[in-house]
Amino acid sequence: MRVRVRVLRETDHSKVAHDMEEHAAPVNTENVLVSKKKNNGSLIWRWFGFKTSDEQQKQPICRECYKSVVSKCGSTSNLFHHLQLYHKVKYDEYLHLRATTSATKTTQPQPKTSAPKQSSLEPSFTRSVPYEKKSRKWCDITNAVTYHIAKDMVPIATVEKEGFKLLLKIIDPRYKLPNRKYFASEALPQMYSEAISLFLLCYCLSLFLFLL
Repeated sequence: MRVRVRVLRETDHSKVAHDMEEHAAPVNTENVLVSKKKNNGSLIWRWFGFKTSDEQQKQPICRECYKSVVSKCGSTSNLFHHLQLYHKVKYDEYLHLRATTSATKTTQPQPKTSAPKQSSLEPSFTRSVPYEKKSRKWCDITNAVTYHIAKDMVPIATVEKEGFKLLLKIIDPRYKLPNRKYFASEALPQMYSEAISLFLLCYCLSLFLFLL
């Protein structure tokens, strides 16, 4: 008798479960939300998604109330406001999660930066050695100073001015500026002679072409 009652009970339970499955409400596919495709790392997207039909993902949907939230150009400001206004508990959960994530990033060991390499002694020593007199670099700078004196008609005493010396020292510390006497007795007369020679050459060439 007990066995029969037990079998009847099990049969009744199976029938009730079968009836519940037949009358169960169908799943609403509209409430199925997908996550954001290109998430910039913002934690707010845990509480928002998009409909499967929204392929461009332009209309965020709240996962709590399934209401759409306006979001222009991917901005998340309205998402924060919605969560804070309508879902206070979830908003507090978001704040706690954000604080925890920030603290974790702060405590992570930073990659060690390699110590700056010390310059070798040879390049440092080379930068402190002045150019040899009559070297190409020394001649180029000296000729430029000579041209400046002649072209701009500045006094030869300019080469003895502290400001002018400082200017050349900053431009090229290896250049040693000659004294005033050198420019007056050698550099300027030589440039004048070269200019006269060039002028005479051009004059003779022009006269030759004119007489042809």
